[in-house]
Amino acid sequence: MRTIFTFVLLLSSFSVMAEFKHLRVLMHSDPSHKAMVVYTLDKKKYAKGSELVYSINQKMDEKDVKINKITKYSVKSLKRGGKYLLKFDLNNLKENSTVYFKISTPNKTSKLYHFKTAPKDKNAPLALLFGGDSRSDSAQRRVMNKKMKELVVQNPEIIALVFGGDMIENGMKWSQWEKWLEDYQVTITDDNRILPFVPVRGNHETDRKLFNQLFFMDEAGFEDVYYVSYFSDLAIINLNTNISHLGKQRKWLESTLKDLSSKGYWMVPNYHRPAYPAVKSPGKAKKHWVPLFEKYGVDFVFESDGHALKRTAPIFNGEINHQKGIVYLGEGGLGVRQRNPDRGNKWYFQSPGYTYSMHHAFLLRKKNGSIKVSVEVPDSNKSFDQMTFEKRNN
Repeated sequence: MRTIFTFVLLLSSFSVMAEFKHLRVLMHSDPSHKAMVVYTLDKKKYAKGSELVYSINQKMDEKDVKINKITKYSVKSLKRGGKYLLKFDLNNLKENSTVYFKISTPNKTSKLYHFKTAPKDKNAPLALLFGGDSRSDSAQRRVMNKKMKELVVQNPEIIALVFGGDMIENGMKWSQWEKWLEDYQVTITDDNRILPFVPVRGNHETDRKLFNQLFFMDEAGFEDVYYVSYFSDLAIINLNTNISHLGKQRKWLESTLKDLSSKGYWMVPNYHRPAYPAVKSPGKAKKHWVPLFEKYGVDFVFESDGHALKRTAPIFNGEINHQKGIVYLGEGGLGVRQRNPDRGNKWYFQSPGYTYSMHHAFLLRKKNGSIKVSVEVPDSNKSFDQMTFEKRNN
């Protein structure tokens, strides 16, 4: 009898741990004030009676804490897999704050989780993680997710992971998305801090509708998946290399760069297919976007897709220029098997540029008017590389 009781108790405990499947926090354009808490449901009926309670900068059991309750949620039927997504919108959050939250249904309550919102003050310390290409190799992907978890613990000012596309091998298969979402749980710290996610679409996210559903791009008004994420005076310009680089997207890009440069923002484009690749031939960004980057003086660029680590020399007008040049960083090392880059035939890998076959993530830290970017690799407590960017006069 005792054995049966113990088994039931363990089963109940597991159910409480696993009830809010694939729990994640998404951020789009306003990470200072808005976030979405999302999880996966096997059946729509399980959504009934769900609510989220949250507090700002104080845990819910502290004295005189103000607790906010959200009973309104949306449930979306996924195009593939027969699953549902439940989403809570957290709006009007306080910038540069820690948000503590719990989710509950009539039958269960989650642990107390937390995440950070971005500062608005341009002088406040700020950090972000960047990377792409986590597809194909779940085991290595989990290694990199563990590395990012360690970086969040070591750098509490980290707000989010800004992704560069290609999360999975085949964007048509829910089974691969489900595994990716399970693996992303590894980034949650031991004290239940969640690493929010800023999505960009890659060429392996082939099912556009499913991608937009999973990351609520359609509800945010970013169906074509190009938009700006504002982290104080740092503007991350997320672009989509899966659609035309001309037309609406290029017109939007020029208008956006013109506006941001006139207001003195740091400008950092982030997209999938590279203009200055380590492995493949140049993407269309080189012809259609790079002239705009140079015209309006972007500060540096993140690219993915190549399955290698790279840092280019500063490039301007098709040649190395240490005064005006733009550095292109990348290009996809969050789990996918790494390729052997073609460093010998590419002039833009002259010093201080380089390229290697190496899994990696980039850590961006903004402080005291400059931005430091380091290359972080698994199984090492030391950065592989560090570089400092001073604000351009746009």
